[in-house]
This record gives sequence, C-alpha cells and structure tokens, in this order.
Amino acid sequence: GKQPRRHVLISGAFGVGKHVAAELIGRLFGLLNNQLVAQVRVGSKVRLAAWQDPKNRGALLSKNDVGIVTEEMPHGSPEPLKVKGPSGRVGNYRADELVAEQDLLNTITELKDLLDPKTGKLRVADRSCF
Repeated sequence: GKQPRRHVLISGAFGVGKHVAAELIGRLFGLLNNQLVAQVRVGSKVRLAAWQDPKNRGALLSKNDVGIVTEEMPHGSPEPLKVKGPSGRVGNYRADELVAEQDLLNTITELKDLLDPKTGKLRVADRSCF
C-alpha cells in the first residue's frame, strides 16, 4: 500500500536551526516507518566486506573491526572513503570494499554536534536518527 504523506511546518528566525530540525524530523518519520537502510557515507559505521583486508591498510584488519567513515574524497578518487578504525589508524577504501552497519539511533548533546566543523554541513549517516 501507499504510505501516507506527512507535512510539518517549521517556523523561526534566521539561524535558529530550522533546516537541521527538518532533517531530524524527516529521519524520525523514516525510523517510525521502518524505512531506514544503512549506507556507506560520511559518519556511518562500516566493516570490511571481505574477511581480511588484502591491501593491509591498517584501519580495518578483518571483518570483525568496525570503523567510521570520516571523509569522502573528490569524485574520481580510486579509494574515495577515508575510514578511521578502532585502533585510530586511518585508511582509504572503495565503497564496494565496505559494508555499512545498521545504526538507527545516535546520541548527541547539542545540535552543533551534527555539523562538520570544516564545512558547516550536516555530518550524519544517511537516514539515521538522533
């Protein structure tokens, strides 16, 4: 069946975080509708798709290690995803070498925790809720 559409009006002065609030409300509706799918993006928790890293990059040694995608390199890079492993080491990977972990709810202390300090953009995994 077709899902009902929900509309939420958010008002407020310039700079109070309406865009961030709208993103979070949309993600909450997604969580409530069970539409969340883990994707490999900046901020998502990932594992190796293979049992071991054939290139031995050091960030993720085996399928048991969970890392976080910290940065996405420019389009056309051979290994565009920078991953920080549990040991703190960093390695670059292709998206097909990684599997995203389901991480539906993340805890934050304030809204500015969601913003990337360099770019000022939202630093969240796609379709995750906070």
